[in-house]
Amino acid sequence: GVRVVFEPFNQIAASRNAAGRAAKGEWLVFVDADTRVSPELFREMMREIVSGDCIGGGTPVKFDSGPWLARQTVHGWNTLAKLMGWAAGSFLFCRADAFRELGGFDTELFAAEEVEYCVRLNRLAKRLAKRMVMLRAPVISSGRKVRALFTANNLMHGIEAIFTAGGALKDRANCKYWYDNPVR
Repeated sequence: GVRVVFEPFNQIAASRNAAGRAAKGEWLVFVDADTRVSPELFREMMREIVSGDCIGGGTPVKFDSGPWLARQTVHGWNTLAKLMGWAAGSFLFCRADAFRELGGFDTELFAAEEVEYCVRLNRLAKRLAKRMVMLRAPVISSGRKVRALFTANNLMHGIEAIFTAGGALKDRANCKYWYDNPVR
């Protein structure tokens, strides 16, 4: 079953960690509230889980609306994510014991916590002779939030994050898009 857990500290990593700690199953599936998951995707995920050699994974992301450039940019993310073995935060699954061994998501990061987590999960997978998989069926995420993404301020924060090797993502002020951006 599904259980909703409230985390009083408004941070994505802290919220994901609270959910992971509260879960009772052998596998964890993190799905953002604005993301739709198809039955086909769940079937594909279950095939990987029962294969026995999968430690976790993710899937491509598609937006249901939003500016053309934003919808095209996600193709770049999907390609990079597949090459690097990164799951988007909108849909990520992993073995619960792997989540516990890794200590969950890094709460020093206010954004891109799923990328940092996947880097560690891939290392653990290699050590345990397991696989991090990228499924084929995409999730559909709300395009409403991407309308605000392509502003000069957000692009500058993105460039700063790249040049600081993610260090800028430890400052909440650089991550306002994820926290102070009401979506209507």
